Amino acid sequence: MLELNKRSECKTERKPEVIQMPKTKGNIFDTAVEMFAERGYDNVSMREITRMAGINESTAYYYYNSKESLLDEILSVYWKMLARYLITKEEVELYLETDTPRELLVRLFPSFQGEEAVFMQRANRIVCMQQYTNPRARDLVMDQLINKTTESIKDTLDILIERGLIPAFDTDSISFVWCNFLFAQSVKHANQFLNGDSEQLKISSFVAYGNALIDMAVTGRLPGAIL
Repeated sequence: MLELNKRSECKTERKPEVIQMPKTKGNIFDTAVEMFAERGYDNVSMREITRMAGINESTAYYYYNSKESLLDEILSVYWKMLARYLITKEEVELYLETDTPRELLVRLFPSFQGEEAVFMQRANRIVCMQQYTNPRARDLVMDQLINKTTESIKDTLDILIERGLIPAFDTDSISFVWCNFLFAQSVKHANQFLNGDSEQLKISSFVAYGNALIDMAVTGRLPGAIL
């Protein structure tokens, strides 16, 4: 069975979007991400962010006119990075020129490394905390994380079924289960990260359950662990 942590062996790789910022702006951004994740957005002021970043407030306000604009950019970057793992119908056709069904389905599981992994862990926690009070965070979770991710998974499975590469099954239900599994794991790993565990999406339970989903898709059998 192809394991999730062997994603790099897939033949056609999607190039990651490089998110670059001026050094000072990046310092403000990174400091805010760390403080919001650890203390909560409502418990951190712009003054505290600038003090921790080692710059004056006027410099911070040159790049961000408010704490809200800082949060908006965090949410925007977070979504751009997750969107790398949303596969369009056109991309499915492209990947199938080189990928087996298993290799294609592995692409639907986010896998971040290094500084990106650190950012995503912290941003996951910020999004989870803000989704109940911040309309944009709530929309991000419902419309983008849940709806768009489920749609991407379903489209991929539907095409594989249409081409006779995997057995037919109810893609609506398994896509919903798949998406909610990914979201639940992002919350779990964000909390573990803040408690000192920086391992990113390679914990045995994630790999085992993820591979069970993939195995279900390519064999048409629903494992008991998913019921």
